[in-house]
Amino acid sequence: MAATVGEQSERRAAAGELCTCGRQAVVVFEGGRFGPTGWCGRSDGGERQGPCPFCGSGRHDGRCPRYAVRGPREVAVLLVCQGCRHEFEPQPGDLHEVEQLVTDGCPQCGDWLFFSELVTVTGGDGR
Repeated sequence: MAATVGEQSERRAAAGELCTCGRQAVVVFEGGRFGPTGWCGRSDGGERQGPCPFCGSGRHDGRCPRYAVRGPREVAVLLVCQGCRHEFEPQPGDLHEVEQLVTDGCPQCGDWLFFSELVTVTGGDGR
């Protein structure tokens, strides 16, 4: 059951919903300026060592700009050359490789590449 205070409500977190520190959330606050936000019940800021669980870079002093209550999401793409029809499938989440291929064109013939397929890859229960 959700409780409402002003324009923000809270509900019990479901499995796979994360706190901003990366731990399993116990409560999710809906609404507010940040949208759905999980809270684990601890105010210690979470693990300070290792990469950020949401963007993979160093840990942030505040909330990660890529935070999502359902955890990190990556997009897998399939690029196809419009000339020779060669297919390229960069590693999911490797935006540098995608940008390089789209900018430079097909390594086989130099023609333009287009996005044939976009798939969201998630963790946890797939939501």
